[in-house]
Amino acid sequence: MPRLALLFLIAVLGSMGMPPLNGFVGEFTILRGVAGVSSGWAVAVVLGIALGAAYLLWLYQRTMLGEPREKLADLNATEMLAMVPLAVLTVLLGIVPGPVFRLLEPVADGVLKGLGR
Repeated sequence: MPRLALLFLIAVLGSMGMPPLNGFVGEFTILRGVAGVSSGWAVAVVLGIALGAAYLLWLYQRTMLGEPREKLADLNATEMLAMVPLAVLTVLLGIVPGPVFRLLEPVADGVLKGLGR
């Protein structure tokens, strides 16, 4: 199932926060914000990122590598049509996150005003 394995790898690496994928932008933004407030929390965030990455790599190894127990069909055209755009967005949001940040900025400002900041 090479097509499924490739698309799943992109999703796993994006979830891990590998540059230049979408998760990196989110993790970097959160880490930068937390580091400005508390170095202790920043260390906890880094530890969480490392543990999450280790788990995701273990998950990928256990599910996609090695000999299959039974023969399964790879993704068909309909499934590829559903999954490829998600993989493209994973890469695109990692390379060009600005439009999403601009879209979310008014919402974040409203939340901060509601918190009195």
